[in-house]
Amino acid sequence: MVRCSTTLCLATLASACTDQAVPITDASGDGTRGDGSFDAASTVLVVACPSTVAVEVTVNGIAFVLTPQSWLVVGEVARFTMPSSDGVISGATPGVPDGEFQVPAGQTACLQFTKVGSFPFFGDPYQFAASLQVQQSL
Repeated sequence: MVRCSTTLCLATLASACTDQAVPITDASGDGTRGDGSFDAASTVLVVACPSTVAVEVTVNGIAFVLTPQSWLVVGEVARFTMPSSDGVISGATPGVPDGEFQVPAGQTACLQFTKVGSFPFFGDPYQFAASLQVQQSL
């Protein structure tokens, strides 16, 4: 498991859903923020993709598709499978990242949400938007 501050630790896997999560690093190439640490307060963790996830996030060409629903429970995992044409960046306003998470175009990543709340995101480079709602329990 990797704690991420996704301004520097992007949610990326070497191939679609392997058992190894590989962060994309900052310019130094060492897998850390510029100060050498990961953000311990992060509420989104990059994890190895389990066989079953609570939510699948894909793109249908013009919008995000969240299957089977747009909510999950604290601790559950969402798998983001991005086509080569679109990535995803967290943020309530398209074009304005909030630093919670990012999955580049053509990558698949599994993200575990560790706190209750709304986690909005938008497409990159296209600005369509969606949101995951994380609740305490069913």
